[in-house]
Amino acid sequence: MLNNVSLLKTVFCNALVMWFPITCRVKVKTHKELHLLKSRQVGKCRSCRICFVTGNLRPDVSGYSGIPCASHLRHVRQSLNLGLRHTVICRNVARSFQACNNSLTKRVVDYLRSGRLQQMPLFLQKPENIIIYIMKKFIALFAFLLVSGWSTAEAVDWNWKGDVRYRYESKIKTDDDNSRDRHRIRVRLGVYPWITEELSAGVQLATGGTGEDADPVSRNVTFGNGFSMKDINLNQAFIDYHPMFFDGEANFIFGKREVKQTLVRVNDLVWDSDLTLEGITFHYGKDGKKQRQGLNAVAGYYFIDEIKKSEEDPFLWAAQLAFTGKAGDLGFMLGAGYYDFENIEGMSDDILGDWTGGDYFGNSHNGVYWYDYNIVEIFGSVGGKFGGGLPFKVYGQYVVNVAEDVDDDNNGYLVGIKIGKAKKVGQWELDANYTHLEKDAVLGAYTDSDRWGGGTDGQGFEVGAKYHLVQNMTLGAKYLGHEIGIDSDETLHVLQADMVVKF
Repeated sequence: MLNNVSLLKTVFCNALVMWFPITCRVKVKTHKELHLLKSRQVGKCRSCRICFVTGNLRPDVSGYSGIPCASHLRHVRQSLNLGLRHTVICRNVARSFQACNNSLTKRVVDYLRSGRLQQMPLFLQKPENIIIYIMKKFIALFAFLLVSGWSTAEAVDWNWKGDVRYRYESKIKTDDDNSRDRHRIRVRLGVYPWITEELSAGVQLATGGTGEDADPVSRNVTFGNGFSMKDINLNQAFIDYHPMFFDGEANFIFGKREVKQTLVRVNDLVWDSDLTLEGITFHYGKDGKKQRQGLNAVAGYYFIDEIKKSEEDPFLWAAQLAFTGKAGDLGFMLGAGYYDFENIEGMSDDILGDWTGGDYFGNSHNGVYWYDYNIVEIFGSVGGKFGGGLPFKVYGQYVVNVAEDVDDDNNGYLVGIKIGKAKKVGQWELDANYTHLEKDAVLGAYTDSDRWGGGTDGQGFEVGAKYHLVQNMTLGAKYLGHEIGIDSDETLHVLQADMVVKF
């Protein structure tokens, strides 16, 4: 009788251990990141007391169901900033049921060992009745789990992100008597579902103009126009496929995505931060804004415009290589990029879309673009911490247009330093840089839109500060002083004050 009971106990407990982990999953990052996290003292969730990394129930908690609570999953994503790149099976549910089963079989064993077999209830004196009894105990729970949709299929993890920025801006040129003062707002709201370990996506809406006012390098709208409503447009929409046979290191991205996550971008010498590229991208190592230690590669094909009944649609090829590493206490990143704009030379400004309004944004033209734009960029950064733990980073970019027949005014550079990091409440940061950008160094339509009014052909400096006032809210100020035209006497002075709330 004792051997039969032990056998039943082993079989049933093993069945529970095999079935229940499938229904309860806690997701963390890649294998390498999981290994690093396991070595840290990351603690347990205060609500359901499940280990953030392994999914195990805390040993000093008994009789708890062990199902991860909503706050636990949210804490895993936010406080530990865990992505959803790898699934760790949560074993705590199985352990809870195994403990419950142990309590039943323990009653049987105690009766046998004490010689009180006759005192044991009749339905527990036969092994087959033990199985029936246990199944009755759990059949209601099984039904509940099935009705609730628990299965081996993974639920979509919806990740909502957004921000609101209120800006006061004042501009004045050297010879102007009055400045232009305006109040502006930028709103962005997006959802980025993690669908499976190999598939994710993103959709984002943002403020901005439409038609001829649809500026691709600005999401600001200006208050005014009689309290009229402001436009909301599709800013991002993409599919991210990251097959597991590349061990999570490669991403194939299809659609419209912000340039900061599409390309390796140090600052805005070539690409404005609000720009969203449309096309197909391949990433190796790079994942969104993050870059892994070692080699990172990016390749992309992007559609600038589609011209009806024409085979000369403008488009862009892009390729980048970057290496991220450490040298002692310093971290560094060094890379190069090549951007080949096709079917631009000899075309009028509207080849880039209806929004240009006859503007060539500083590039050489005589009613059509004089040159092609094949841009080589070298970029890098070095960062670390001062003796007191204050972080710093020195960064730089250099660009040259190597297209045929472009001999003059085809270089540009940006150098800067950043001190501090306003990541937590009470923290601050300072950022200062100097820019020199000649007429045909880059395609002026897509570089920063604030320097000297946007486009190319200018030089000067900017300095900014940011302070993290309360949770999720920062205050910032920036001054820009640039020559409109290199070596010209005309200067544009810009003052910006920002309040940003993220959620």
